[in-house]
Amino acid sequence: MTPNARKNAARAYQRRHHVPYTEALRAVTPAGTLGDNDPHRGVPSPDRRLLDALQIADPATHSPKTAWHQHAADRDLTLPIATAIDEPTTAATLHLDAANSVIALLAIPGTGKTAALRTITLALCASYPPERVTFACAGGKWGFLHGITELSHLAVHCFDTWDNRDDVHPDVAKWCAYIDDEIDRRTTTTHAGLEPELVIVVDDLDEFLEPNPAAAATVQRIIDCGPDLGIRLIVSTKQLHPDGDLWTVPAFGPAVRFRPDTVIAFSTFRREESMAALGHPGAWSLQRGQGHAYIRPAAELGDTPAHILTVNSDDAASLSAQIAAYQRK
Repeated sequence: MTPNARKNAARAYQRRHHVPYTEALRAVTPAGTLGDNDPHRGVPSPDRRLLDALQIADPATHSPKTAWHQHAADRDLTLPIATAIDEPTTAATLHLDAANSVIALLAIPGTGKTAALRTITLALCASYPPERVTFACAGGKWGFLHGITELSHLAVHCFDTWDNRDDVHPDVAKWCAYIDDEIDRRTTTTHAGLEPELVIVVDDLDEFLEPNPAAAATVQRIIDCGPDLGIRLIVSTKQLHPDGDLWTVPAFGPAVRFRPDTVIAFSTFRREESMAALGHPGAWSLQRGQGHAYIRPAAELGDTPAHILTVNSDDAASLSAQIAAYQRK
């Protein structure tokens, strides 16, 4: 039985018998697939572990009503982010608040950072209503928003901005104007604490800024002003250009300088990048394509690699459609 067939069989078993997904997966897994003493026997895949953590039995039929009601009054935005490689039931959570406002993913191509960004975005939308969190997303290519653009949480987004003859791509100008207006408005309002948190997600920040240097000023404003205004920044970049304990992106031209509150480091091009990001060379030796990364700081998992939780593209599209359909009711 293929992994997808086993997953579908487990979901069918779960619906028929009303049992947890882990129990259903164990029931439909043929004997001998894993050794009886294998610690991962019956443990769902990382994408299923994420859905279980979010209490989503089936993305194709899920309603966000319960989760939205449950989390509407949360002080901080919180989501499961990773599990320990050797102990897949031990999970770490990511909190977004004023003290943890800038999250940076450092990764060479093919390591899973785009899937991680999509998962973070979708997981927050599944847990919180648009009145609690909204998004402004950008990147050099569609990547992490593929299949989930109908989410009502998305206030503005811009992608595929390389082929442009103007000084500023129209979509980038719109994206920057929206964010700058939000910063200005939240700076002057007396009710900033009642605003939905605005999460800015930028995939491949270095590639996004290279053809759009004017956007660097807006991104820098997010970094400098965002923590006190309920504005969070989650970015990915392929390379790290350290300047002391600050990151500079990109290396040439108008750039942004920041100190990430949380670093998720997948495989890196150079040993020095891992040292600068984590304080040790561990990320430099990680194999690409396995979804493994170091998280700093990560008290829940210790100083060991973690398996970043993701949701596959089919489940992401199904869940996105369900959330959007519920919002339209």
